[in-house]
Amino acid sequence: MQKKAGEDPDIKIYVVCHKPSYVPENPYLYPIQVGAALAGKKLPGIRHDDEGDNISDKNKSYCELTAQYWAWKTKRQTIMDSSITVVTWSLTRC
Repeated sequence: MQKKAGEDPDIKIYVVCHKPSYVPENPYLYPIQVGAALAGKKLPGIRHDDEGDNISDKNKSYCELTAQYWAWKTKRQTIMDSSITVVTWSLTRC
């Protein structure tokens, strides 16, 4: 279904985090912790790439792609129903 002018588009931008990070308040930004299966603790208040069908335990080899895999597998029906494009944006690792 096409959105009309002035309506919010169906956009989700997953902001990839591996440590506590500032993510600006924005209705389109969805922070997700990558490598959650390997981390000593989960970051509170955000999504984690070790939920549902995932490859979180392979984060050392695949880096941010574990978040893309998670979004593809976990949000697949939503994406297909709404024609949403999944984009990941990685914060600079310091």
